[in-house]
Amino acid sequence: PKSEGSNTTLDFRAMDASESPTKRGTKRKSAAEATQIVQFLKEVDGYTPTIPEEVTRYYLQLGGAATEDATITKLVSLATDKFIADIVHEAKELGKLRRSGKGGGEGEGEGDDVLEMHDLAESLRQRGIKISKPSADTGAVSVSAS
Repeated sequence: PKSEGSNTTLDFRAMDASESPTKRGTKRKSAAEATQIVQFLKEVDGYTPTIPEEVTRYYLQLGGAATEDATITKLVSLATDKFIADIVHEAKELGKLRRSGKGGGEGEGEGDDVLEMHDLAESLRQRGIKISKPSADTGAVSVSAS
């Protein structure tokens, strides 16, 4: 029988009686996926995050997701590092586009990658994070998420 809305044909005769159509071939795939996950977690154990794990633990606890599992903390740190790297990369690209639109100035060469606040603010804004200039009273930068 064909499953409705797809081109896949299921051959029930070739299956073991105890095996459902959704489980067929899954055992091999699951073993390979498990091996990849184990390898990835080993690599995570050797990873030193940019943001100290104590800081990650603090913010996890502050957000109501406290954990004593070091692997979870490292995974969150890894995701945070990726998030920050993506923001910085995009901000640098925005800066290059902005500078190329101006025609480039004297002294601005290929290797002059300067991360500027307005490029960083734009990269963050595209991710729903708005930052404002420091207030005269406190000198603190205002950050809000939408």
